[in-house]
Amino acid sequence: MTPFLIPLIAAIAPFIIWPIELLLPYPYIIEEIAKGFLVFFAIDCAKRNIQVKIVLAAALLFTLSETVLYTLNIALVGDFSTLLTRFILTTLLHSLTMLIILISGFKTKWLIPVGVLAAMLIHYFYNLSVGLIT
Repeated sequence: MTPFLIPLIAAIAPFIIWPIELLLPYPYIIEEIAKGFLVFFAIDCAKRNIQVKIVLAAALLFTLSETVLYTLNIALVGDFSTLLTRFILTTLLHSLTMLIILISGFKTKWLIPVGVLAAMLIHYFYNLSVGLIT
């Protein structure tokens, strides 16, 4: 896969995994597995600085698409300031977790699942801290 397609796929991913999350309400598992696959393909780039740029672009586009899904249900989210705050916080979350997955794959791409597990824990505790898990 061309590494530069990864951000495009990341932009589409929330729309694909959203129905899965309706059946399996564990976004910290589903989303991190999806991001793990994106990183798996991004790791094939020759230079690390390009890998990091691709992963950060993918994280931003993933967050933008996810925010679009929440915008469709803005009554559940609150007002615009709530949506903006959510966008900023989830941009940081998705960037951090994708970088952790990427860094775990620097030595060998077969260590990416370790990064995915770490990202799942971070995502779980993030959701817990903002009250998404009760």
